[in-house]
Amino acid sequence: MKKLNYINVFIPLITSILLILLGCNNSLNKKIICSKYPQLKSVPVIDNYFGKKIIDDYHYLETDTSLLVRNWIKNQNSLYDSLLNRIELKDTIKRLLIDAVYSSKIRGGFPRVIDNKLFFMKIDIESQEQKIITKDSLTGIDIELFSTKLLNDSLVNYSIDFFEPSFDGKHIGVGLSSNTSENTFIKIIDVICKKILPEKIERVIYGYPSWLIDGSGFYYSQLKEIKSTLDEKTMYENSTVKLHKLNTESVMDVVTFSKDNNPELNLENLDFPTMTAFPSSNKDLVYVEKGSSTYKSIFVCEKQNLMTENTSKRKWKKIYCEEDKIESLTMRGGNLYVISFKENPNGNLIKLDLNDSVLKPEVMVTGESEVLENIMQTKKFLYLKKNRNGISLLVQLDFNTPIKQIIELPFKGNIYIKPATGVSSNYSHSDNLFFGMESWDKELAIYECNRLTLNVTKTTLRQQGKYGNLQNIVVKEIEIPSYDGTLIPLSIIYMNNINLNGINPTLLEGYGAYGVSINSKFQLSILPWLKMGGVYAVAHVRGGGEKGELWYKGGYKSTKANSWKDFIACGEFLIREKYTCSNKLAAIGSSAGGITVGRAITEKPLLFKAAIIEVGALNMLRLENSHNTFGISEFGTVKYPQEFNYLYNMDVYHHIKKGIKYPSLLITAGLNDTKVDWWSPAKAVARFQNFNSCMNNIILFNINTAGHDGGTNIIEDFANYYSFLFWQLDQNK
Repeated sequence: MKKLNYINVFIPLITSILLILLGCNNSLNKKIICSKYPQLKSVPVIDNYFGKKIIDDYHYLETDTSLLVRNWIKNQNSLYDSLLNRIELKDTIKRLLIDAVYSSKIRGGFPRVIDNKLFFMKIDIESQEQKIITKDSLTGIDIELFSTKLLNDSLVNYSIDFFEPSFDGKHIGVGLSSNTSENTFIKIIDVICKKILPEKIERVIYGYPSWLIDGSGFYYSQLKEIKSTLDEKTMYENSTVKLHKLNTESVMDVVTFSKDNNPELNLENLDFPTMTAFPSSNKDLVYVEKGSSTYKSIFVCEKQNLMTENTSKRKWKKIYCEEDKIESLTMRGGNLYVISFKENPNGNLIKLDLNDSVLKPEVMVTGESEVLENIMQTKKFLYLKKNRNGISLLVQLDFNTPIKQIIELPFKGNIYIKPATGVSSNYSHSDNLFFGMESWDKELAIYECNRLTLNVTKTTLRQQGKYGNLQNIVVKEIEIPSYDGTLIPLSIIYMNNINLNGINPTLLEGYGAYGVSINSKFQLSILPWLKMGGVYAVAHVRGGGEKGELWYKGGYKSTKANSWKDFIACGEFLIREKYTCSNKLAAIGSSAGGITVGRAITEKPLLFKAAIIEVGALNMLRLENSHNTFGISEFGTVKYPQEFNYLYNMDVYHHIKKGIKYPSLLITAGLNDTKVDWWSPAKAVARFQNFNSCMNNIILFNINTAGHDGGTNIIEDFANYYSFLFWQLDQNK
């Protein structure tokens, strides 16, 4: 590649800071004057897509790691820190955050149950130390099995991404990653001896362990080994399922399922397989997701055939394909239970007898006004989670009869019938059902549902803080019309003592991708925002899953514009109904939510005064040149003219225009982010700063060394966010 010729790459940092601070003078109430930012030279590259020429001024950021680029990153971070640290209100916000986030010292996690023995995680909120605990019963004594403190050092801290106990309760497979990497590896804990076994399995992001019934080993999914630059770009392709036997080296692990090993199955590069070994069935199952698609193809094989050394007997039978739109699944005996959206956009729960020579699907439950979201089996019953605009319902089902009973929940909110990670088989080796529940005004707690009486009891597995039940919070769950008349769910949260006079600082959150629902959830981090007079709102835009399959596909590829148009409609509603005004309205979105927020502010720049975009996907035309080729199935590919148009339409970077006054922006990126490469938001920042340097707004950029989920200092992060927002939404204006 030809070496780039840089001229005056950056203006001295002190000059830029002084120019900016002349306008703020330690105050939130004074306007910013024309400011200068650390500079990058524009080096236009012209790409021709099906006759349309696209000029990319900062294309080189995708590959350039020169000192000049590193200095630009360093100076952006220095400007970010220097400016935000001068806001006097930040200390007040930090105190409120510390009070809220540290209101309980220890948090307990979702339990995995082996008969009556419980395994769960505890987190020390202040130190972020994570522990795996076991106890013989809910009232038993906590026994510590593992702590991340054993691995942490002065430079690297580790976190538990997932853990899974074996069915005999003698071992635990733990997924771990460092704060500077997204490479998850598995270590194994010997529960009896309370020690870590020597073997280590690398590259198992999403590769939860699925244990053999006898506890002698487990299946896991593994990403390819990175041996070249091309491997880095295609890291999510051609993953495999392997079997690991305890007390053996991982290099000895046997490939059980893969594109290369199973050519007869016609798998594609981006097909990601996950193995599930059900103790309640004589068959094992692999489900395959195509890239980022939530729909699963399902393959089954007899357990005994997988254990034989004669590989010719390992015959996988395809039961469902992606077009059947299967999301949640579990298996008991010879029966497969799935939630399918093929015939019903709100989902059907289907039972399929795999031992029958003619497969005849039996519809057990039909999604009507609620969306069927998830299933979980215990020893005795099947449980179904339903969702209506982010509010959950829970049903107990018999495996073999149409008998179903609605479980009375303690309040309106969102439930979790399985942990956020792990338990990929949707199976709990317990008599009763444990589930988590929270709402916008009630902190997450762990409950137990008695299988016989259906009584729900709150457990002590998760310690509640002093803000665990907010009595003075107003929560409104409403629907508002979008530009085309479609009703959009909108959640609005605020303190009951504020006056809805049209001038309240308001923060509107949006996502809208992958069919993911933003369900009712308790967030201690927003408490300072509410206490300081702010309104917090969530726009449940199309592209999410709040209203089922049609809602998801209503913000997908060709219809993706609905995501940001719905977001705009929610912002306009908040202004029209006197919650706020355009000078007090801010937007926030992360990852794929960067598309929703980014295109909303480029399409309606005067609607918002400020916006925060965390690790946002802002340069979608270059998606296929990033690590996250998984996203192609969700957003499209530039290889086809029609899908190129979809991607161009959702590309924030290429819709930034010169001379337009955009909202003030705080944008973040992670240098080790493999889901949204750091250069995607960086290119947008460079263009925003270059095109709008004298518009009385400000664009700040923070690039940390973390992965996609960000750093571990939630206090500092949110203190910066809220300081920035209150500064820009100046209360006295």
